[in-house]
This record gives sequence, C-alpha cells and structure tokens, in this order.
Amino acid sequence: MVTAVAAEAAMAEVAVTSKTGVNMYKNKRFHLYLLKNTIAFIVPALLVFTVLMGLISHFNIMDRFTFKQLINTEIPESSAINKSDNVKIHIDHAEYMGYDYYLDNKKAGRYYYTFIDGKCIVMLINSKEDVISDYDIKGVIKEDTTLYRYLLNQCANDMDMNIEQLEQITYDYVISEVDYPENFYNMVQLFIALLIVMMLFHILQGIYWLIFPWKTPSVKSINGVANGKLVIHDLNKQLRDKILLEQKDIIVTEKYIIAPSLLHTDVILIDHIEVLSKHMERKKHLLFRNRDVYKLIISDSEDMFYEQEFENEKLIDEVIPLLEQKREMLKQGV
Repeated sequence: MVTAVAAEAAMAEVAVTSKTGVNMYKNKRFHLYLLKNTIAFIVPALLVFTVLMGLISHFNIMDRFTFKQLINTEIPESSAINKSDNVKIHIDHAEYMGYDYYLDNKKAGRYYYTFIDGKCIVMLINSKEDVISDYDIKGVIKEDTTLYRYLLNQCANDMDMNIEQLEQITYDYVISEVDYPENFYNMVQLFIALLIVMMLFHILQGIYWLIFPWKTPSVKSINGVANGKLVIHDLNKQLRDKILLEQKDIIVTEKYIIAPSLLHTDVILIDHIEVLSKHMERKKHLLFRNRDVYKLIISDSEDMFYEQEFENEKLIDEVIPLLEQKREMLKQGV
C-alpha cells in the first residue's frame, strides 16, 4: 500500500514537472524560434568540421605537412626508413653529378651527391648551381631501382670503379626535393586552416547567440528596436496572450507579424508598415507541375521590404484585411 502511494506521488510529481516544462516553453515561444534558428546555423558547421577532422585523420593529411629531421651522423639505410615520410636534412656541401631530371620535357632538377659519415647519398634538387653549400633539403624518399642503378653505373664508369664497390658506399635511395610539391601542400595547408577557422568561428558565433539571444540577426533586424531583451520579452508575451491569427508560416499578434522558419525568424512591427500588397506568381518546377504562389509584399517606414509566400489565396486573404485593420487602429492609438 505504501509503495503504491509512493509511486502515485512520484507520478504526480513527474506530471507537475512536465507541465511546468511545457508552460515554460509556451511562455518563451519566441525563444524557441531563436533556438531552432541557432541550432540550424550551428549544425552544418559542426558536420563540416567533424567530416574534415575525420578525413584529415583517416588519410593522415597532416603527415604531408611535417618532416622527419635526418641527422647527418645517423642517416638510416633503406630498410630502416619509412618511405612515406617527408624528410629534411642539412647539407654542408654537395656537388652536381652531371645529370639532370626532366619532367614533361622541361628540366625540373639536377642530381647532386654528398658524403655523410663516409657514405655517398644522391639528391635531386631544384638548383642551377654546380656546388651547393649550407643547404636544407625538404623532400621525399624516392626508391627507383632502375634510375638508381643507372646513376651508379654512370658514376662507376666516370670514376673507373666497379659498380658493386660503389653500391657498398652509397645509400640505396634518392632524397628528392623535386618530388615534394611544397607550394601545393602549402596551399592545401592554408585552405584547411582557413576552413577550420571559418567553421570554428561559425560554431562560436552560434554559441554566442545561444548565450545572448537578443544579439541574433532576427532580433537585430527588427526596425525601431533599441533594447533586444525587452523586445524578446514582449514577443514572448504577444505569442502567449495576443495572437490574432496563426497560420503555418505566419503569425499575427496585436503588435507584430512573426514569420518563423528553420534558418531565420522575421519580425515586423505592424505600426511600421507603409504598404501592403498581394501578388500572384507562377512557379516552374522541373520535376513537379507548375503551381501558383501568392506573395504578401510589405514595405515599412525604413524602406525595408519583406516577402512572404502563401500556398493558396485564401490564406493570404485572411492576413491582409487583418493587418490593414490593425495598422489603422495602431495609428489611431486604439
């Protein structure tokens, strides 16, 4: 019996809480419109940001912008190096080997060699100098057996050496500066950075509007309004107690026209209306049949124009006489 009574009391408490919550939202209906607009503003930026971060992580895009520093005394052999790494190495002295690299019939770089820790390393560098000193190379590891053996064979012939002897004192890969598209990656990096900044700004802007709803464009765009907080309070009150006409896309209260939508909520002071007009327009559709659309055109005392579409003529004919009547009454101070 006690348990049943306790359960009944708990259910009653939940019902009261639920009713209170509903009443709270009912009393702040305009706040709900602004909340819906702000969430619709934030969600696309969050989705883009999440997808972008996922792609960057999945494809290791940030690795394209980082370099593994090779220390001159610790150059790894081919079997100990990650071929996907970008590498950076400082060269004190390197000499032109006498061979050039062509790409699309244009000279894109030259082959140089230097000795590091008693071993020769070949580099493909975009330079016109025969001797390079104090130079930082940013490039990729290029393993091309045919090219590598061709270069070694030519060098062995020039130095009158056996190619096997030359292979023992030469690293079996080429560090290619030419094959690292630095300018392209810099542009990609800049694009990603700008996109991230834009999305973060978008999200922060939405959070700011959630905290300060009177700063939203819907409130700031209301002509003749100085205090956004008071206007929101007044709009909530009007939507609670002063609704004269409510349709799917438009609400008329004693003082305001309110047109809520997913992305924006338009608010017009009725006593600021200068001109009301109705227009019919035929909309063409590629997939659906053409249909007539009725438009309510409103211009206010600040020469601002507002346009609202209606699905049929009956709906717009309900709105216009009511607005004209309320406008005259407000001008007369009734």
